[in-house]
Amino acid sequence: MCGFVGVIATNEAKPLSKKILDHAIQSLATRGPDGVGYHQFDQKNFSFVMAHRRLKIIDLSDAANQPFCWEHLALVFNGEIYNYLELRLELEALGRKFSTSSDTEVLLRAYECWGSDCFGRLEGPFALAIHDKKKNILVLARDRFGEKPLYYLKQDERLYFGSTLDAISDVIGTTKIEADLVSLRSYLVLGFVCAPNTPKLAINKLKPGQLLSFSLPSLDMTECFFGFNKSQFIPNPGAKEFCIETFESLLLSSLSKRFRADLPIILLLSGGIDSTYLACLAKKVLKLNFEAITIADNFVESAEISRAREVCRILGIPHTLVNMNLDDFNQRGRVFLSATDDVSADPAFPVLCELFSATPKNAVVFLTGDGSDELFLSYSNYSRLLFSKPFINSNLLKRLPPLFFSWIPRPIFLRCLPDIVSDVGKKLKITLKTEFSRFGMNDEIPASIDSLVDGIGALYQYSIENELPEYLLYKTDRASMMLSKEARAPFVDAALFNYMLSCNWGNKMLGNKSHIVTRINYYLGKDLSFTKLGMAAGGQKNYKIPFSEISKTIQLLASGIGIFSKFRLYFQLATNPMTRFRILAIHAWIHRK
Repeated sequence: MCGFVGVIATNEAKPLSKKILDHAIQSLATRGPDGVGYHQFDQKNFSFVMAHRRLKIIDLSDAANQPFCWEHLALVFNGEIYNYLELRLELEALGRKFSTSSDTEVLLRAYECWGSDCFGRLEGPFALAIHDKKKNILVLARDRFGEKPLYYLKQDERLYFGSTLDAISDVIGTTKIEADLVSLRSYLVLGFVCAPNTPKLAINKLKPGQLLSFSLPSLDMTECFFGFNKSQFIPNPGAKEFCIETFESLLLSSLSKRFRADLPIILLLSGGIDSTYLACLAKKVLKLNFEAITIADNFVESAEISRAREVCRILGIPHTLVNMNLDDFNQRGRVFLSATDDVSADPAFPVLCELFSATPKNAVVFLTGDGSDELFLSYSNYSRLLFSKPFINSNLLKRLPPLFFSWIPRPIFLRCLPDIVSDVGKKLKITLKTEFSRFGMNDEIPASIDSLVDGIGALYQYSIENELPEYLLYKTDRASMMLSKEARAPFVDAALFNYMLSCNWGNKMLGNKSHIVTRINYYLGKDLSFTKLGMAAGGQKNYKIPFSEISKTIQLLASGIGIFSKFRLYFQLATNPMTRFRILAIHAWIHRK
């Protein structure tokens, strides 16, 4: 993986040189410690400069450094194209010749051959900028899952773009960009900020699968989307039944492509279902060599740690255990939270940072189990929406305490609506909108929530367009890049999601992973009694957060909302560990140096 930043200055804006990017590109050092490159282009009515930092994974030679230029095209690119070998064969059959063995050159030649249609062919994470001198345009694109971030800002006849908020802020220099309080309050509700918004006013983020084209020098913008479309989230009455053998075949293809690297591969093995399944497939079916690493602590159940050891023993995988105690979690966790340019709500973020920091520098490429819960909608909040009965049931009594404190400003009836309506999509939208109303944000609900379809497809749509890219994959990208590592997620694969979306969404298929557990037991030859827990699932409960430390941040977040919403915020802070963690993350972000 890598990082990049660029600026276009038009008309009367002050001309730019690569020196203006030096400070900004330094902020991307951990995303690309293996090389720095610049591309500069000047014309009478505009100037264009972009810089890139490289983390070498495929083709370790300097010939693959970026910006990668060929004839009238210049590319900076953050990510990996896992199917680059297949695309290269296709391009060679069309007469294209290559000077490197990198995926970067394949990407640029694919664009030269197929134009913007090439992005729908790419498998893997990417955020990129292409300067096309022949068409006089700048193209920005973000992969369909949003695994890699890409930000931009149009201001004072300039266009800024880059891999991080910090890079854009640094290149602007003395111009102060204020925090976006609406986005930060939205983050308190959802745990992330919905694209195109960011925690900073005026700076936007590309949505997953979005392509922006800027004409030069006018900077007129056009947009289009590739990847998933809304019709895929609408159930098909004639859909085929889910088949675990078909699913596993697709996963094996994804897994084998993610082992393409000129460096060793390490599996992040939590001892849970997802990472254990990957270990079984990689070792027993694909016969690949790799190591596994697990983080252990003293505040999460140890069953998964013991299971990880047993899995490695059975499969013959070299295994490393990294220990982390509660003091480390509090002290180093705050350091990691303060170091990221965006806000992260996932309590596993500092734990993942600790794991990456404990690995040797030459350990660079890691596999994760991210994305499996989105494929099977097996998160507890998804399962609750899938399986709750369409009427008020006995669970209401269990919900009376929180209901008693959260009836203002909405009546209790609205809090019960998700249990009354039968449509899963309506339940999801009611639940999300009720949460926003409780924080006094009735007019600040993101458009992506209003645009959700009905039915079970709404869970897939919400997950793919919002929660997966801006919560789960965000955490993995920031944690890995902070320590100059690359994380790859075999479950985050277009073929896998397309298959799941094409199936009959019956209850036997969704809300659990019994299919996967059966396959794991088959490969291991024994039943290890899997239960879903996840890496550091209880981590946010163990943060020590003195109220005095974050009181000013709470007052800032509460500004502009009603008195009852303020009461709700303080009550959540006192009773909800997740809310405390989110406020701490905002506090760390606001006061970072």
